[in-house]
Amino acid sequence: MSAAGDRLSPGFSRITSKEQNGVIQPILTDLYQITMAYAYWKSGKMHNRAVFDLYFRKNPFRGEFTVFAGLEECVKFLQNFRFTSSDIEYLKRVLPDHIETEFFDYLGSISTKDVCLSAIDEGTVVFPKVPLLIIEGPLPIVQLMETPLLNLINYARCGTHLFHVINYASLVATNGMRFRLAAGPKKTLLEFGLRRAQGPDGALSASRYCYLGDFLPDQVISGELAAFIAYATSFPDGFLALIDTYDVIKSGVPNFCTVAMALHQLGYEPRGIRLDSGDLSYLSKLVRDCFKKVADHNDINEDTIHSLNQQLVEIDSKPRIKLSEDVEKVTIPGRKIAYRLYGSDGNALVDLMLQPDEKIPGINQRILCRNPFQESKRAYVCPAHVEKLHKVYWKNGEPQLPLPSLQELRTKALNSLHSVRQDHKRALNPTPYKVSVSSKLYTFMHNLWLDNAPIGELS
Repeated sequence: MSAAGDRLSPGFSRITSKEQNGVIQPILTDLYQITMAYAYWKSGKMHNRAVFDLYFRKNPFRGEFTVFAGLEECVKFLQNFRFTSSDIEYLKRVLPDHIETEFFDYLGSISTKDVCLSAIDEGTVVFPKVPLLIIEGPLPIVQLMETPLLNLINYARCGTHLFHVINYASLVATNGMRFRLAAGPKKTLLEFGLRRAQGPDGALSASRYCYLGDFLPDQVISGELAAFIAYATSFPDGFLALIDTYDVIKSGVPNFCTVAMALHQLGYEPRGIRLDSGDLSYLSKLVRDCFKKVADHNDINEDTIHSLNQQLVEIDSKPRIKLSEDVEKVTIPGRKIAYRLYGSDGNALVDLMLQPDEKIPGINQRILCRNPFQESKRAYVCPAHVEKLHKVYWKNGEPQLPLPSLQELRTKALNSLHSVRQDHKRALNPTPYKVSVSSKLYTFMHNLWLDNAPIGELS
């Protein structure tokens, strides 16, 4: 509750482990996630293991640190994850008629007993690109968990613009800490946030405002084509593809057109494409030109194929990478373990991500830390203290660690911030904090990048 007036202060009681926000349920998801889960189910991939990370790309408020909050709600979400009978009945009404009854039986039977959640401690100061959560479990189930967890933890976007915010909990916690830094340790701070909040559940009210060449056949990504085919097979009446996962013009458009033309020949009408990154105005014009060429060449009415007026890091131990013309959106693939390396003065020097089979960084042992995307940016670090950032919070269908009280979280946040250098915390032009990868992870990532990125061709 807000602190305005005679109201109860934060921490007046402890929420029990099974209580959760009533809005955050499996049914609070995009139809896209349900249809993807159906495609996996129909393809017999119910038991394929998948891993995905949840991280953010930029710190809020033009700063260089973020206070991680919201983990407790994520653990409660896993504890109560199930589709109710009313959820199933609703999905039967909104999904296409051709969906097999057995799929709804499957939805009614799933749980998180085979899901593992690793996370950074709530209240820790965190930085971009380092996973806040790592989710591992059956592919359809982790797909269904993605949107609710993104809502609880991750950043917000609108169109091509990435807001300088992450989840509401971390945003408010970070803003509160910034006010504390500005006011000093002795000032009393009151919050009046309730009267200015974006509705009781901001995501629900904000969603409505966010609704909105020649081909080189040897450059297309076969995995993307296979995904489009699987999705179109499951939803021939609703084929709408995200085409900027690898390269819009060299792979996304050719793959989309291949599947769209096959649907057209079978009497179905593709719905269109999605562009989530890059120069949308420029790319949409190129896509339209491509569609016109395909339509003219194949004698297809343009309106049939033109409807213009996605992050997993590992599946069945095979790493995945999301490529984008915007380097900020390129993912760091595969399983990763993050460590925070400290100097002799107790200040954090760098967050370092390693592959699971790599040796843990040793105290007073020099290790090469590399910028994930810029080859020339690298440094040797000889840490005086090493902290493993991720802990297992959920496994085998039950919590693995206790959830701290609000007072404990506040103390954790203050102590964590104390280990961050002053120049990283200053309000004006803060020094960027270094988030790095090991040499092995850097080489692996860039080899996978080159293997998946189409090669340009000049003529």
